[in-house]
Amino acid sequence: MPASEPARTVSDAASGAMIISEVATQLRSALTPLTGADWSTPARDLDWTCRETAAHIADSFFAQAAQVVARPRHDWVPAEVRTDPAAEPEQVLRAVDACAGLLRIAVATADPELRAWHPHGAADLSGWVAMATVDGLVHAFDISAALGRDWRPPAELAGFAVERLFPSRPDHVDPVAQLLWCTGRIALPDHPRQPEWTWDPSVR
Repeated sequence: MPASEPARTVSDAASGAMIISEVATQLRSALTPLTGADWSTPARDLDWTCRETAAHIADSFFAQAAQVVARPRHDWVPAEVRTDPAAEPEQVLRAVDACAGLLRIAVATADPELRAWHPHGAADLSGWVAMATVDGLVHAFDISAALGRDWRPPAELAGFAVERLFPSRPDHVDPVAQLLWCTGRIALPDHPRQPEWTWDPSVR
């Protein structure tokens, strides 16, 4: 998708749920061919292994689903997902699938006027969907790169996420490069790699 094309949007719960489904499909497509590799390898530059990173995706999806359902005003829902340390990569991906499914259902049935607490600003439905998109796609990139596969997120989903979450994104590159730069994964011409980064899910 050229940088000039309009990005996807979350116009209602159904469109948000469709994006979550597409993110889950992309995760499966990226990572299933790698399940025979050594997932104890560090996930690119992260402190986590590939296996721990995949487990983090599952927990992130669950936490996002919990916030969307409970709509807390002041903190996180105090619950988390933990995967069995002995689980094989394919089993961990099933946990990711399951938590993506929970998030999709939560989004599909969400109140259109949803507001739920996040440490970087109370987020509406589009904010939560965009954060899940970043978590899924960027960590799939981390795992794929660590295990020797040159995989990139799809431009349409990347464009949706960066437009919603990163108002200061560079505008001279394609959406995938924007996403990877905004999340500290790569450097760009005239834009050094960011050692730290954050997003803005607050309602605009």
